[in-house]
Amino acid sequence: MTAYPDLHEKLRLEVQTARDDIFVLSLSQLGGYRLGGAAEADGGYDPNVEWMNVLGSTHDIKVRRGAKRGDNIQTEMEVGTLNATIYDFAVNPLNNPYIKQGVPIRLQAWVVDQWVSIFTGAISSVRVGLLKDKTQKPPVYLSATDMVKTLANTNRAGVVAGTFSERVTDILSKHGIPFTAVGGTVNLSDNQYDSTLVNHLMLAQNSELGYIYVDKENVVKAFGRGSLPTNSPVINFSDTRDDTDPIRSYYVDMPVSLDDTIMFNDVFVRNMTRQTDYDPETLEWTYTSIEKVYGPFRNATSVATYGARQTEVTTNLANDEDVFAYGNTVLHEFDTPELRADSVYWNATNEIEKVAGLELFDLVNCEYNSEWSSLNQPFRVLAIEHDITPERWMVTVDLLDATF
Repeated sequence: MTAYPDLHEKLRLEVQTARDDIFVLSLSQLGGYRLGGAAEADGGYDPNVEWMNVLGSTHDIKVRRGAKRGDNIQTEMEVGTLNATIYDFAVNPLNNPYIKQGVPIRLQAWVVDQWVSIFTGAISSVRVGLLKDKTQKPPVYLSATDMVKTLANTNRAGVVAGTFSERVTDILSKHGIPFTAVGGTVNLSDNQYDSTLVNHLMLAQNSELGYIYVDKENVVKAFGRGSLPTNSPVINFSDTRDDTDPIRSYYVDMPVSLDDTIMFNDVFVRNMTRQTDYDPETLEWTYTSIEKVYGPFRNATSVATYGARQTEVTTNLANDEDVFAYGNTVLHEFDTPELRADSVYWNATNEIEKVAGLELFDLVNCEYNSEWSSLNQPFRVLAIEHDITPERWMVTVDLLDATF
């Protein structure tokens, strides 16, 4: 029988608090300063802070981070979430002033000789199931979200032209959001798009055919096409065991299908740009949003074989040549149905080092064998979902074609 570790010894769930020797007004009746509130608005938390482990008698922790595929080939960033059920008097907000909305929180795992983050964000809500018997530990339902929520709640009207990395820098630096941006293969046009920072970032990502996500440390990471750091698989998910393969992990389930819903042979590209006009009488500039549809980019053979599968993708490219190249690239990659692994369900209880090291858009290999078909190919990690109890650490990895 497999022996599993007590995951309480391998994990810590921490909230940020003020040091004991620091006077915090939220703990007095003045209430002028509060963690996660005024400090966040001022561009960061007070440096005189420390982290307090509130794991306590945790019943379960659920984490989800990543993106989803929309109604075409383009992906949509989703808010990362953490939900924990804890039975501990110390985590009751009636006893602990730091268990409240806006306070930074992180989940970490002990790997070899250091703590590695699984999730970093801020508390979004706390609910306590009050009990009549005060000697019993009440259940505390703790929820948290990552930086994607801030990106989704912040609007921006218009951006200037530049490369992919310059666009990400322009969007995020003005809002004090931590990020890194690497690479870029095309020039993006200025635009008058009035939307959230998430939508601006997704427009840049999809125009570049790159990758943007919020990592485990709550930092926005942006990689241009071909710039992702993992170009070889970090895990080989397999339905056969092999202890001699250090990156092999035996999975519980891997749904595989010949899916024609992610197949398009009749593609239109809607490209967004901006027209700039100067009025010499009023001495003012005016900006007008321009959208031009290109296409169809069509594979006649595929249409004759599978029927017309039409989609429209939105870009923000600076010149016609890049739009035509984009349309043809997308058509070439998605004009035929392919055997795909949709997700991997994995028991990572005894593979904490692997699961703690896994990041969004990492490359993983998937092996699948059945009487009907077989598959052995790499995919990108689109989303990661953790379901953790003191006895088990189950992980669902949503997969994306390793196309670009």
